[in-house]
Amino acid sequence: MIVLFCAKLQPWKRPLDLLRAFAAAELPCALLVFAGGGPLRAELESAAASLGVAGRARFLGFVNQRQLPAIYGAADLLVLPSEYDAFGLVINEAMLCGCPVVASDRVGAVRDLIEIGRTGFVYRCGDVSELASLLRRLSTYDPPLSELGRAARARMQSWSPRESILATVNAITKAVSRIGRGASPPLVAANAGNPSARKISE
Repeated sequence: MIVLFCAKLQPWKRPLDLLRAFAAAELPCALLVFAGGGPLRAELESAAASLGVAGRARFLGFVNQRQLPAIYGAADLLVLPSEYDAFGLVINEAMLCGCPVVASDRVGAVRDLIEIGRTGFVYRCGDVSELASLLRRLSTYDPPLSELGRAARARMQSWSPRESILATVNAITKAVSRIGRGASPPLVAANAGNPSARKISE
């Protein structure tokens, strides 16, 4: 199994979480590939040696956009462990290339694109044990990852920016509907005694 991390090696992308989970999963036949440069590279290389997986970790450095389809196509699984990603475009790219995805619950795209068990999986951000368990499970997953990859590609064929906008509108509508009927939004309540502010809020 080839596990791919494709992003800048920045702290908020949490590549160390993936490295530690990969080591904890104890998958002697698996390979972990980091595609992307960044300030954490030296620390990751040192950690890979300390964790005993240096021989199964590859650091490609910066990768040109033209090379990405081949990298996604060669991978069995993309993992995006970010603690913040407003969307996470690499998920779209990987799925378009038939690569299923595991992402943290802090990645925006998981709500629109990942169907648990069909196109990928979601785990709690920062939970290295849960991620390790997922990697272990997916190494012998039934159906095989190639089938999840086909489903991922099919999902992207039906996805559009319009669908993303509709999902955002629906989420906002649900959030607004939770506001109690008798409760005023914080801004309105705070300015209840201010006639000018009241006019604006109305």
